[in-house]
Amino acid sequence: MDMERKNKYVINDQYTFRLEYFGGLVLSQNVEDKFIISKETYIFLKAYEKFTLDESIGIVSNIIGGKYEPEFEELIETKMLVYQENTLLEIPEKIPEFISKIQEELRNVEGKSSLLFPLYISIYPTPVCQAFCKFCYFKDKGIKYSKKENEFVSINYWKNVIDEILQYHGVGLSILGGEPTLYKDIDELLKYAIERKIKASLTTNGLFMKESTFDILTTKDQFIISMSLQGIGEIHHKLTGIDFESVERRVKMFIKKGIIPQINTVITEQSIEDFERILDWCEYNGIEEVFLNLYNTLEENTEKYKMNDYKSLEYRLNQYILRKKYTFNLTFVGCLYYSAFYDENYQLTDPEFEKIFYGCEAGKTKIEIMPNGDVFPCVLMEHPIGNIKDQSVYDIWNKSAILGKMRTMRNKDERCINCSFYVFCNGGCPVRNEKNFYLKGDERCARLALL
Repeated sequence: MDMERKNKYVINDQYTFRLEYFGGLVLSQNVEDKFIISKETYIFLKAYEKFTLDESIGIVSNIIGGKYEPEFEELIETKMLVYQENTLLEIPEKIPEFISKIQEELRNVEGKSSLLFPLYISIYPTPVCQAFCKFCYFKDKGIKYSKKENEFVSINYWKNVIDEILQYHGVGLSILGGEPTLYKDIDELLKYAIERKIKASLTTNGLFMKESTFDILTTKDQFIISMSLQGIGEIHHKLTGIDFESVERRVKMFIKKGIIPQINTVITEQSIEDFERILDWCEYNGIEEVFLNLYNTLEENTEKYKMNDYKSLEYRLNQYILRKKYTFNLTFVGCLYYSAFYDENYQLTDPEFEKIFYGCEAGKTKIEIMPNGDVFPCVLMEHPIGNIKDQSVYDIWNKSAILGKMRTMRNKDERCINCSFYVFCNGGCPVRNEKNFYLKGDERCARLALL
């Protein structure tokens, strides 16, 4: 490819670029595409946002102290670079100043063995909810924090979290609860997310939503709306305490405004026929994304389904979708589900990538923040690792002793050590690991169930 044509390529603004201890991390906005690139490629891409091709190559060569040639075709193939006939560089910056900034970034990641900042942050601005879901993983914490309303953080703290996500190139924000639309400052929070142009998801039961909140959520195509639907008809009321018709009405209101909500279902007491009816309803209403979530609890032997049961259910429902020629995407998600797909011949292709994105996300890629500012790697954990009233998210993420222990302690169960998934799984749930003093693997694991 000639130089003139190469200069017509620009950085794809649908990607987020971050420098980490292992190199560059590239993530698409929907996080479906993830890449690890070399530090040299990261520097080149950051430079190419501001300078010409020749200048960018020269900057990388200057920093690494040697010759550099970008893998241009590969960057185009992975869509990190896209063709644009009329290219405009960003506001000019002096090359020495840019080099100093990059060198500072490089110093920041030296000696680290974890991400510089979480990719995902979930916030729980209110514990209040109109539903009484039997399966709610937030129920115990919701009751606890409902008694501490005088300690709840102000809207400015949530705005600070959004600012930090943007500053450190986090992927996005999840607004959860409780029922987040009951948060007294929800409109201001959503407007700030729009102002800062951050992609955010909001999970709601859709009940009694303020008209102003609904208008904000449907004005901009910036929010991913996830509606909780546990069944069609009476079973939804049985599991949540909310009439199915209320959810259906809200979904149709969103669709009328051009917003297609995701459907979020937790697998609990439903029958296979109940799930099929959910899928029928989703296709009829033009839903595009359906998520079935594995029921998650720390109580032993309380799950109706085992991991291989979930796998069988997924297979059967996908066959149903194929037979009916439905067009939406069905995704099963949940802790330890990967164990149902255990392969003893599995070989790591990129250990750093797999250690980050496989296994439990808690403390590796995400944190969750409670109404009073308490920060947890996972909402199921008992002890907070900090509070955003006392520290920034960045400092909590990088300085917490609890997180440090979680990231370094290894499960000592021989059955786990001899497993090909051990490098990213580490025996399963970190909470169960600690409870068992790192001596016993997570008994929900499909492989352990066979041993």
